[in-house]
Amino acid sequence: MQVRFVKSYIRQPNITGGSGLFSKPRGEEGPVEKARLKTEELYGLFLPTRLAIYNLLESGKKLYASQIGEELNLDRKLVSFHLAWLEEHGFVKSSFGLANPSNVAPKAVRYYESTGKGKELLATLRELMKLP
Repeated sequence: MQVRFVKSYIRQPNITGGSGLFSKPRGEEGPVEKARLKTEELYGLFLPTRLAIYNLLESGKKLYASQIGEELNLDRKLVSFHLAWLEEHGFVKSSFGLANPSNVAPKAVRYYESTGKGKELLATLRELMKLP
């Protein structure tokens, strides 16, 4: 006997207490959702490894994962994991290029550089922390 699962087309309630069908569609965020997203970004950015990677890229360098790993003494896979999060949240951007280390044929690599979003987020945090 074969069991088939039917996908439900009723939207689940969102965190603002919407009833599902009448909740706000995605992309329309109110102040609560925006504050939650900023908090998640702050928390994610301030993980020590991520912050070290971001600070290295914020210095104006355009590096690929292996170079970042060598500079910070981290495994390339760990660096790539954190770079993916930083890129997904808009803190860094990537572009493809050719690396030409000495005595080796050129290879295609993905270069990363800062977008400046971290500076904006830190400025917002400083503004929010001002006491009346």
